[in-house]
Amino acid sequence: PQARYNLALALDRQGLDTNAAAAWRAYLRADATSAWAAEARRRLTGVALPAAPGVPNAPAPGDSAAIDRFAADMPQEARSLGWDHVLDEWGDAVLKGHEATAEARLRFALALGYALESHGRDASLADEVRWIRRTGSSPAKLRSLARAHRDFARGRAEYDASLNGRGLATLARVRSAAPAGSPLRAWASSFYGGAQIGINSARAEALLGKLDSRADSVRWPALAGRTRWLLATSRLRQLRYREARDGYVASARLLARAGEEENRAAVQAYAATAEHHLGNTSAAYASAHGALTILRRHPSSTWLHSTLWALADAAAGDGYLRAASRVLDEDVAITELAGDPVDAAEAHSTRARLLMAMGEEARAARDLAGLRRIRQGLLPAQAAAWIRADGWEAEVAALRHADPAGAVALLDSAVTYWGTQHNDLRLLPPLAARAEARLAGDDVRGAESDLDRVLRLIGAVRRPGVSPVDRMALLRMIGAVSDRIMMRHARAGDAWGALLRLERTRTALLPARLAAVRDVSGHLRTPRGEVAVEYALVGDTLLVWTLRDTAVRLVRRTVNAEALVRSVRSARSALEQARERPENAATADLHRLYDQLIRPVRTALAGAELPITLVPGEAFADVPFAALLDPRTNRYLVQDHPLRVVPSLSAIRRLASITAGETVLVSGAGFDRRAEPGLDPLPGADAEVRLLRRTYPHATVLSGSSATRANVTASFTRAILIHFAGHAVLDDQHPERSRLVLAPGEGGMGGELSAKDLETLRLRWGSVVVLSACETLRSPAARPGGFAGLADGFLAAGAAGVVGSLWRVEDGATLPMMLEFHRAYRERPDGAAALRRAQLRMIGSRDARERSPAGWAAFRYAGN
Repeated sequence: PQARYNLALALDRQGLDTNAAAAWRAYLRADATSAWAAEARRRLTGVALPAAPGVPNAPAPGDSAAIDRFAADMPQEARSLGWDHVLDEWGDAVLKGHEATAEARLRFALALGYALESHGRDASLADEVRWIRRTGSSPAKLRSLARAHRDFARGRAEYDASLNGRGLATLARVRSAAPAGSPLRAWASSFYGGAQIGINSARAEALLGKLDSRADSVRWPALAGRTRWLLATSRLRQLRYREARDGYVASARLLARAGEEENRAAVQAYAATAEHHLGNTSAAYASAHGALTILRRHPSSTWLHSTLWALADAAAGDGYLRAASRVLDEDVAITELAGDPVDAAEAHSTRARLLMAMGEEARAARDLAGLRRIRQGLLPAQAAAWIRADGWEAEVAALRHADPAGAVALLDSAVTYWGTQHNDLRLLPPLAARAEARLAGDDVRGAESDLDRVLRLIGAVRRPGVSPVDRMALLRMIGAVSDRIMMRHARAGDAWGALLRLERTRTALLPARLAAVRDVSGHLRTPRGEVAVEYALVGDTLLVWTLRDTAVRLVRRTVNAEALVRSVRSARSALEQARERPENAATADLHRLYDQLIRPVRTALAGAELPITLVPGEAFADVPFAALLDPRTNRYLVQDHPLRVVPSLSAIRRLASITAGETVLVSGAGFDRRAEPGLDPLPGADAEVRLLRRTYPHATVLSGSSATRANVTASFTRAILIHFAGHAVLDDQHPERSRLVLAPGEGGMGGELSAKDLETLRLRWGSVVVLSACETLRSPAARPGGFAGLADGFLAAGAAGVVGSLWRVEDGATLPMMLEFHRAYRERPDGAAALRRAQLRMIGSRDARERSPAGWAAFRYAGN
């Protein structure tokens, strides 16, 4: 059917009327139900048909009961029938002077619109007919509106039949011709914005965002839902996964209100893709399953392909390759039956890549052959380009190692194509694959160039509101090749090159306000008189860099990575569970970690009281470095060196001390026990704040019912020193949802402050935050070292540093250390130095509970 349509169109445009008519009839024999069929009939006969072919179960124009049932049972089809067919035929009849036909078409559209409106569905069709009626007194305006409706139907058909940019000129004419404020103008603007996504993403987002802010979501929920859908798709292409997911969820709610179930299923399929990229596996499966459940009632839906693809993608990402291949078998079968060459090509391409990963080259070769057959068909130019680009990626899987040069050549074309489409979501995989292929061909420089381009794309979404989960999701696809390049530099003795590769990757993880520089190559150095130590674990190779001013050294050792990581977990677990605080808690693990992580660079740390800045990386984010115990001297690391932790060397800054501003002391003991039944009462929090008031007599104190979110956030923005004593709740899967528990505000609402909320604040530059609460500096799995959740939020908001905890601590047990910290900080406003002095005071205590690292080593200073 696709080839016949294109042939008929080509003959029509050449003026070969007899041949064109024969071609149109041949096309209609092959396809009488698609959105293009109405256009084919119009070109063939020039006469509007009495009903709208292509819409299942379409009612007869004069049957009011059938129209009402149709609108109640199939609101999406009823709206589509009215907008895409009936008003199109009305416009055609008006322009041809067929007044009786035009009036009949308009009455039919109004009946459909009234029925939808009466059932509480989308009222834009009824409102548009009312607009047409008001325009009827002016023949010139009526003809202009009729032409706009005919163009709208044509532009919609072109939009649906293409992948990027088709229908743009036609829809632009509609936007110009349609009256301002009319539903037609709004619908045309929505699809015009969608067509812009592949051409100018910034313009598309501006247009769609403006329309979204003005859309009447009460009367026109289908229009508002479609606009949100397109806006979310633009953001998905730009790798803004969280914004995309939220947009799809909002769109699904609007489409559900409009009763447009098939469109809602499509949106849920896209939401599943966003959830998958965010690492939310369960949510991705749930969303895809929900879409498939809806589509059971729509077995011929074009959206089945997107839904099955999203489900297979999530399964493959989880490592369930055979399950994913079964889903893709169904996808290939469905798309071939449907006859859509683009969907069929994408299904074959996706399955070919998966089969190559499974080692089933013979089956993959059959899919690649199917791809080539589809490419040989007569296709619209945009579809042909899309299919070629998608196919290149599949073919590369077979060539990447056997023929790296051939793989690079294919990927060059894919990278060029997706770059011109402003589709970063599709551009990243071929870029990452080309880096791998170049590395396989010993083109290290080319591989690094591709990696840096990937990181620049990731850097474009490095803004407040984009969580560490988002950034880690983007970096998963390049982690392995980045590590291999880093190891090549390391094995060649190029310590600086290996460090730069690592730093470029880690800097891409940081929120914008934490990344001191975009290009780290000329900016890595330490303040005078300090040394930085950065760690990476690649397979069974431990890499440890030391940087002093600009002089870098690298120590590379082979280790038992599994045992080393187990020691980190064991030490943390033993210290956290030592309720009686025995002095020898975790001693064996602390000895082992000292020998593995500190001993190899001990000579570079020579010098009494030499300050150390640690960049622990993901593998060692939870190491209690202050408590690492030298088995030869029996001294803790903190006894010999002041310590601070940063997420990247590029984040090291020398900040001037600030003295103007408030000290804010907050007790979270006044939280609502009914709202937080799992949290214990905190009598020690109030006592801690009362005692700190003696050190800071002029401090702002928020406790009890005054420690609400509104009061706390207002005080935080004025403060140079913030102390919070209370409950903190870590969300391991979604660090941005980690929260400080506060007193409820008016109406019992707002009794918390999340990490995401913190990122929107503007703290005094250089301020210090002390969090006397549980797990405020613990690093969730696979997150940048210690900088996720609450610490990430405070630092992104402008704080110089955060004192927080790696594990759960008992209420009141750390009070002596907190009091000593603030006495030291009052004398010298240096957070790292003050924390060290407090920890040394605990180590020298006569009380065994205070001496134990189970208490004092839970806290560390993160930042500058």
